[in-house]
Amino acid sequence: MRFLWLLLLSNFVLVVSSSAQYKKLHPFIIEGSVNADTGTVKLYLVNDTSYYPQSARDFTAKIQHGKFTITGSIPYPQAYSIYLRPFHLSHPFLIDTGAQKVTINVDSMRETPKSDSHAMREYYEDYIPASAKIRTENIAFSAKWNPLYAQYHQKLPDSLQLIFSQQRTLLYAKSDSLLLCYVTAHPNSFWGLWALVGLNNFGYYPRFDSIYAHFSDSLKNTLTGKTLRGKLISESVLAEGSHFPYISSVDKKYKKLDTNYFKKSKYTLVDFWYSHCGICIGQFPDLNVLYTKYNSAGFNIISITTDVTKYRKNWLLQIKLHKLLWAQYWDINGKETAKLSINAFPTNFLLDGTGRIIKRDLSPAELKKFLENNL
Repeated sequence: MRFLWLLLLSNFVLVVSSSAQYKKLHPFIIEGSVNADTGTVKLYLVNDTSYYPQSARDFTAKIQHGKFTITGSIPYPQAYSIYLRPFHLSHPFLIDTGAQKVTINVDSMRETPKSDSHAMREYYEDYIPASAKIRTENIAFSAKWNPLYAQYHQKLPDSLQLIFSQQRTLLYAKSDSLLLCYVTAHPNSFWGLWALVGLNNFGYYPRFDSIYAHFSDSLKNTLTGKTLRGKLISESVLAEGSHFPYISSVDKKYKKLDTNYFKKSKYTLVDFWYSHCGICIGQFPDLNVLYTKYNSAGFNIISITTDVTKYRKNWLLQIKLHKLLWAQYWDINGKETAKLSINAFPTNFLLDGTGRIIKRDLSPAELKKFLENNL
């Protein structure tokens, strides 16, 4: 989820000179070392393919005696994770043009690969000192809340849910503010560009527009920069105060969602989930209670699943198992939600009777408090 990106943001930096020719392909070579004798290494895309030039989407190499070599051409630094079959996936990092050495530890999941590239040197020398305070806060946040979630089996009491949501929102804002400050001082930072791409994958916030505005024109004019700008523009309809866009979806019988569904109630929660999302399913008992209590007073829920076609039966099974009382719709293969970068689940939007977004990403406890105060 987005919080993993916060930990990543506070743990590395990548900055590249604006003098590079960002539209031309430049060769790179990775001389890699890994504590595994054999296997296959893949540079795994950490964002959707539209951010990457065609030439930068598929790099693999065989491991021989703990060594591997990957060569290719890229126009400017690209963000990847290292994937080793069957189960190792590293934190994202940037591949630079030119030669670089990369070391991977397969015994440590989600570790940033060690590299001697120019980009990774900047990680140690520049951003790490600047981000020390927020990194400490990130670590403290995890240390405090992870044991509590484990203690209560993924569901905190209402009082703790409210505190958690408040502290998480504050932490998100601080981390985004740090990125804004850094990009303002380093407008040619490719790390900053890819970091903003990564954050935007987990949901749009208007402050992302402010961060993007501080990049240099040369970065904005890269394929990655142009793609990000297009997404920010299309996603701006998800800001609080905006009218929520219509999501083309169908019910169990393939009947389309009514375009005026939000007009039937004073408040409508649009809830996005999928049938293998444990956290999503964990909220259903609370939502059932709130729906039962407040539906007659003007509260409605519309759930939209993003399941792929092969999991349609599982979607229907979850509806039956959890006795969901409100309308269920299916964005087939998640095509419509992906266009809006709704990639983190559960995600929800609370609409008023005109379809305007008044709140987003409410926990059940926050939703309960809002309904108590407004219905």
